[in-house]
Amino acid sequence: MSVTTPDAPNFRKVLGRLPTGVVVVTGGHASDPAGLVVGSFMSLSLKPPLVALAPGKSSTSWPRIAESGKFCANVLSHDQEELCKRFATSGAGSDKFEGLSWNPSPATGSPLFDGAAAWMTAKSGRSPTGRPLARRRRGSRTQRVQRFQRSRVPQGAVPPAQLSTGHLAGARCSPPVDGSPVSNSVFRPERTIGQPP
Repeated sequence: MSVTTPDAPNFRKVLGRLPTGVVVVTGGHASDPAGLVVGSFMSLSLKPPLVALAPGKSSTSWPRIAESGKFCANVLSHDQEELCKRFATSGAGSDKFEGLSWNPSPATGSPLFDGAAAWMTAKSGRSPTGRPLARRRRGSRTQRVQRFQRSRVPQGAVPPAQLSTGHLAGARCSPPVDGSPVSNSVFRPERTIGQPP
């Protein structure tokens, strides 16, 4: 086994082994919505309820969402590969929404996609101590902290998509073969998106 230096391709390859959820963040104005895939989306705090995300500095969609101060995070399901590809495309503007089925999300009015595995809304604001929530530039990303508002896992939702080693895959929570309780189960790949089930 050889150890390599931390150049960009190696860094991407190593971190590509860490599975991440696939989230399309939407916002902007109802007449001109914006959206983008954000792989750096996470829960930051339960008390107060905060989420963090890190869109790329070169994004043309994020400034339009940030201007409104609110968004909807659509957690894509394993069968939404085309939606993921559409919103991973840079510079497509409002054309990304053409022909898509969506509704305004509660609290923010941001686009909420039919078939999402889960969704949550968030808005910028101040911490309980009155300080503005974080907005920082770090490397090639802009780090933002937003206050969580509402969320839902739709009834009958399909498993979420995961990105790992550059591929989208679905996951399901499967009980272990030994009959242990489901709470001790692990996520196992269901299939690679785009492949037959």
